Amino acid sequence: MKLIKLYADWCGPCKVLEKMLKDHNIEHESVNIDSPDGEGLSIKHSVRAIPTLLVLDENDNLVRKMSGLPATPTDLTKFVYE
Repeated sequence: MKLIKLYADWCGPCKVLEKMLKDHNIEHESVNIDSPDGEGLSIKHSVRAIPTLLVLDENDNLVRKMSGLPATPTDLTKFVYE
């Protein structure tokens, strides 16, 4: 499984989420929605808001998705590791 964070440079909540992920040592890949890869992921997984976290399986199939900031760090870890 892999965790992808879709973000934009101008997005304040995206910066907060990045800090949460780093503070809790959660391994992830950050993909800017304004990049070709980010645009493709956004379309493929119907992303309508940022930040968005995608959990993908080994075949890049979507396992679960979360848009916006988690309310607490506990909510973040539950989402990532459930």
